[in-house]
Amino acid sequence: MAMSEKADDDKGKPLKIIDLEIEGEDDNVRHQLKLNKSNLEKVMLHSEVKDRPVVIVSVAGACRTGKSFLLGFFLKYLETEEDEWLTENDTIKGFEWRSGCDLVTTGIYIWSKPYIRVNKSGQKVAVLLMDTQGIFDNQSTIKECAGIFSLSNLLSSVQIYNLSRQIRENDLQYLELFTEYGRLTAEMSENYKPNQSRLIFLVRDWPYPKNHQFGETGGKSYIRSVLQVNRRQGEELKNLRKNICSSFPNTDGFLLPYPGMAVDTNSDFKGRVNEEKLVTKTIDCLEIKGKDWVQFVSVVVDSFEKGPLSPKSALDGTVEFWKQCVIDTAFDLYEKEMEKFCWIYHGKKLPVKQFEERHDMIRKKAIQQLNDLPKFRDITDAQVRSLFSQLESRSKAKHDSLLLDIERKNEELAAEFRKKALAFAGTAAATAAATAATVAAALIRK
Repeated sequence: MAMSEKADDDKGKPLKIIDLEIEGEDDNVRHQLKLNKSNLEKVMLHSEVKDRPVVIVSVAGACRTGKSFLLGFFLKYLETEEDEWLTENDTIKGFEWRSGCDLVTTGIYIWSKPYIRVNKSGQKVAVLLMDTQGIFDNQSTIKECAGIFSLSNLLSSVQIYNLSRQIRENDLQYLELFTEYGRLTAEMSENYKPNQSRLIFLVRDWPYPKNHQFGETGGKSYIRSVLQVNRRQGEELKNLRKNICSSFPNTDGFLLPYPGMAVDTNSDFKGRVNEEKLVTKTIDCLEIKGKDWVQFVSVVVDSFEKGPLSPKSALDGTVEFWKQCVIDTAFDLYEKEMEKFCWIYHGKKLPVKQFEERHDMIRKKAIQQLNDLPKFRDITDAQVRSLFSQLESRSKAKHDSLLLDIERKNEELAAEFRKKALAFAGTAAATAAATAATVAAALIRK
């Protein structure tokens, strides 16, 4: 590996995980989502990520409004983690950005380097940054842009909606596709909890600080006023606001000044990560780890490739992922506990009877966990039976593999014992013979 490539790996670099490719010609042009699974696995199967809950921070919004530049600030802070993390002469690097009107980012990128932080529960989580193609570019239809934004919402646990100057009605309408997905999920889930992800409206170049002050306090009051339902609104506008509030119970706002203005920074601002803001990605109460996220992205993109970008296709992908995830969760419990039990007998004989008793106990525990996990209402009895059958099949395969290993090791221990016993017997016989010869010689001399 070249020195420059190694330096990039150490510092991180943007990797495209989903591309928006153009297919066809002239009037038959169609944009198709394409997954780069190799890049996705480089990040999510990283040793620090694959078995940890993930916090996916995504920035989405209109074309050329500074999303990549904003993510550059995030990267700089995450790299330094100090009070004085930004100085007057600093250059913001990271995700590609440049001033102007041309589109830079196409598709969805993720930063290759994970940042490990501790959340409010004391749990280590992997924080990852995601950048999306701009909405309202001159290459994608409104429906496709809404689909990209919906996909960003679906994949992230913290969605930053990057807007310029104010929130307009059409900005809210881009959330409608995702709120419909939330409604369908609620109808199907037995133990539905509203989307636990955070939605942050970040309004740049805010021109009305006298009405709502810069920062989080002003942002929250502005968001409340925008999402408030009143009698002057039509039913469509009322329903849109109600759906947004029900789909995103964790909503915040931030108002930022134009960067060229002389702004007096609040001396209380320290730039530290707030542990309560580190929201991990969950699917219907299941906390998603890095290795799970690979599968989730794959299934969702696959469902979008088969048909139009719609709430139904997103839900179909989610259900397929959920089926595999609940099996993996239950099997992981079985696998880890059985391997832990076998390790106790490392270098010692493990009686097969004890192994079988422990297998039966942990197998029942895994089945109970699968049974207790929340289920979608449209899952049929046959599909549920299939889930349990797959768990039984994987558990049995693991059991058989461990048993073969145990029998082999037990035989090796027995062979080693026999070898030592024979060696001891040979040594004892030789010692006895030598002793007898010595005694005989002594008697003869007498």
